Amino acid sequence: MKLTFEQLPIEVARQGEILDRIIDLLRTSNQKPILQDSNSDKLLVFGEACQYLNLSKPTLYRKVSNREIPHIKRGRKLYFYVSELNSYLKKGKRKSLDEIQEEASQFKEKRR
Repeated sequence: MKLTFEQLPIEVARQGEILDRIIDLLRTSNQKPILQDSNSDKLLVFGEACQYLNLSKPTLYRKVSNREIPHIKRGRKLYFYVSELNSYLKKGKRKSLDEIQEEASQFKEKRR
């Protein structure tokens, strides 16, 4: 495609718009969640696991070395199953007062 001198500013502006759209797409793709529920058996590499758990790299390394988080080590690489990370996160859930009261009432009913 040959451009004349008069067409050059229009083409430069068009190329700039295309680059802006590409940059916007790249930014939004980085903000999307890594995983969805349908991919719960997906393996994550270390960096993805840090992002998924919202932990720093040193914190995740410490948790791995203390065997707090389930992981797979192949060679020098660490991998994590999303389903196991979700289970790890759920273990830290604290019950609400309503849940505690409901359990207490169920316990009372069973003892009678």
